[in-house]
Amino acid sequence: MDPTDLIEPRSAISGSTDLEVRETKHLYLRQSALKNDLDAWIDTKSDWPLLTTSIAKKWLHDGDGLQDRGITRDLDWGIPVRRGDADWPGMEGKVFYVWFDAPIEYIACAGEWADAQGGADWERWWRTDKGADDVRYTQFMGKDNVPFHTLSFPATILGSGEPWKMVDHLKSFNYLNYDGGQFSTSQGRGVFMDQALDILPADYWRWWLLANCPETSDSEFTWELFQQGVNKDLADVLGNFVSRVT
Repeated sequence: MDPTDLIEPRSAISGSTDLEVRETKHLYLRQSALKNDLDAWIDTKSDWPLLTTSIAKKWLHDGDGLQDRGITRDLDWGIPVRRGDADWPGMEGKVFYVWFDAPIEYIACAGEWADAQGGADWERWWRTDKGADDVRYTQFMGKDNVPFHTLSFPATILGSGEPWKMVDHLKSFNYLNYDGGQFSTSQGRGVFMDQALDILPADYWRWWLLANCPETSDSEFTWELFQQGVNKDLADVLGNFVSRVT
């Protein structure tokens, strides 16, 4: 990106506009070379939610079409960019972008688990040449992560040339917002698991989230709605039913 394309660039931390522009070099995943393969694969998923396929198709066809994605970052934390145990010339000090690196761990963690179990057959679940054709592989995620799992990670798998198991069903959701914005750990916006379990047992939260799952549009968590739902549906309706049956 040309720095002049940025509109009023500033530091997200301090707000300062006194920024220093530096040149750097990164590795890119050539998603564009696999555009037709990805398009054809997504076309076979007739049972996927419209939200999932529409996001994928938008990235594939809008504007100039599917763009290559940078998969390295200039950060002091992360997985170092290396070729096996050797340095990658020109990539010294760089780490892999988390959304390139982390999905690969879906497969790698199975291998790590198998090693810990004394060598269980993990490839049976992940390689179609080892029997994974009969595995039903489903993913659940928010809509902001859909492009990584319908395009980038599949492009990584297809580009490897290896018979890895591809996702069968990708269930995506809209945003569940809190106090007018998205849940954010960095901004401290939301109610988080440790806090939630101090307030009520897990089943209350599981029920409310399932009952108010944002499938067709963004929805909002408010304490008032949560209280009303628990009191009306759980205490009054379900509680009264259980009481009468008992």
